[in-house]
Amino acid sequence: MTLEFSPFSVPLLMAGIFAIILTVLAWNRRPVTGGTTFSLLVIAVSVWLFSGALEYMAPTLSAKIFWKNAQYLGITTAPVLWFYFVLKFTNYNETIKRHYYAAFWLYPVIMNLIVWTNPLHHLFYGNMWLNTTGIYPFLDVKSAPLSWVHLAIAYILLLVSTILLWVSYSTSSGVYRKQSQLLLIAVLLPWIANLSDVTHFVSPIDMTPYALTVSLTIIYVALQRYGFLEIVPVAREIIVEHLSDIVIVLDAKSRIVNLNKAARKKLGVVGENAIGRFLRDLIPQYRAILDKYKEQQEAHETLDLIVDGENICLDMQMIPLHNQRGHFTGRIISLRDISVLMKAEKALSDNERALKAYTRELEEQNEELDAFAHTVAHDLKQPLGILLGYSTFLTDSLGSLDQAMLKHSTLMIEQSTRKMSSIVDELLLFASVRKKDTVEINPVAMGEVVASVLSRLDDLIKSTKTHAVVPVAWPKARGYAPWVEEIWVNLITNAIKYGGNPPYVLLAAEPVVYTEGDHKGSWVRFSVNDNGPGISEEAKKLLFVPFERLGQIKFEGSGLGLSIVQRITRRLGGWIGVEGAGDGESHTPATNGSGCTFYFMLPAVYPPVS
Repeated sequence: MTLEFSPFSVPLLMAGIFAIILTVLAWNRRPVTGGTTFSLLVIAVSVWLFSGALEYMAPTLSAKIFWKNAQYLGITTAPVLWFYFVLKFTNYNETIKRHYYAAFWLYPVIMNLIVWTNPLHHLFYGNMWLNTTGIYPFLDVKSAPLSWVHLAIAYILLLVSTILLWVSYSTSSGVYRKQSQLLLIAVLLPWIANLSDVTHFVSPIDMTPYALTVSLTIIYVALQRYGFLEIVPVAREIIVEHLSDIVIVLDAKSRIVNLNKAARKKLGVVGENAIGRFLRDLIPQYRAILDKYKEQQEAHETLDLIVDGENICLDMQMIPLHNQRGHFTGRIISLRDISVLMKAEKALSDNERALKAYTRELEEQNEELDAFAHTVAHDLKQPLGILLGYSTFLTDSLGSLDQAMLKHSTLMIEQSTRKMSSIVDELLLFASVRKKDTVEINPVAMGEVVASVLSRLDDLIKSTKTHAVVPVAWPKARGYAPWVEEIWVNLITNAIKYGGNPPYVLLAAEPVVYTEGDHKGSWVRFSVNDNGPGISEEAKKLLFVPFERLGQIKFEGSGLGLSIVQRITRRLGGWIGVEGAGDGESHTPATNGSGCTFYFMLPAVYPPVS
């Protein structure tokens, strides 16, 4: 095959070689979305360019017609491949069902059949002749009707592709925006050149292949400088669609424009059925919540809802949408289920509070143990000294003692022994309350407990001529009976020891209900009132401090009693307190209640009266 030199063919040959280089570069990036399609597109363009160059170099009319027809192998496939590539680049490829893609290939197949069989029907080209008006002859043609059909189809594909690229350019940023911009320029240049060829506005020679040369250069810049086919735009729609968060897009009138897969699943609706409906009508069970935000454009709050009988916590974020002029066009509502996170945070917070409480308890126990060692040594030293003194006295003087002195000495030994036994009992109770992790909390038969306490204190009551008043009926409370009995023993004993002369002790109980505050709930208030001088405000502050004794107390004690009572009531879920200020004088029963009243609170049980 002989060929003749033509200056028109040189740029096309160079562009064809450049297209092959771009094909290699694009093929190496084929794993990227759209990489393979773009490689095939550049191959189609290279066929177009090489065939165009050979058309100019062909010496005869028939040879030029052959290479003219060969160009349509690239001319008809390039628009289809470009359309495919733009769909993938802009992430709209899912909008067209897969089996429709095959239909697009009917266009190049049919058009090439028509082109190659044109001598039989002349429906694509009317006349074809060799134009020799210039130095270098070239093929000139007169278009027939089907060539305009081909042009219309190609232009439609290019128009849709250009619109998609423009949308991508308008909505993207950074390197993605630059890539879209270069692709727009690359497609517009040959399109404009082709329009000039159709209208013969510039030259009788088709300038489209030469414009493609510039487009290939622009594509090369996009490949090398802006990471084209390396950094591809990620579809925001795909990301939103597959988010586990609920995402709902509303227009300015709060009608649903779009909603993702998670939203459709949670709401139990088909996407098409929800579009255009008001959100408050779609989920009427949440209408009250939605109405709260219907006038707001932006919000970020936590919602506590009940879904299918389960409490869930949602993080709700509402973001306004504005057009390019800044006008409000709608809102995006995103809902994230943070129930697990909130439960974990609550558990962490509870554990932190428990740890702090446990640390405080350990600190208190360490302080108590320090005081414990000092107090035990001090309190046991006196009775042990008395015991040792009288024992030595009896040993040395047993033969010379009269009956009265002997009886007095043995009585003092007995009293010292009892006092040490009492201290040891209190210490054992104190240790049991400190060490016992859990106790069985049940309704307490308070009447039986108090009766047992009065029986234990019978000798003390008779020896001091105490007058004790006990309620006829007791409200039911929850507690641990052995510990509750020790509370009563301690409080009644103190009321007898530090009361008037004779002591007057009033026991009482009444239901109490708190509707707010830290002690909100139903309780029973048990109290012991004496007719003693009372306690000053300053002394009250030291009452429940372990191992403290008040100077005004006329009976010696171990300093453990009220501390143990306080610890017991706390372990039972209640608390203890004292009322009544001291005036330094004892009171008679007629003025009962003016002395001191100790009370302790326990959780109530219904019915409240036993």
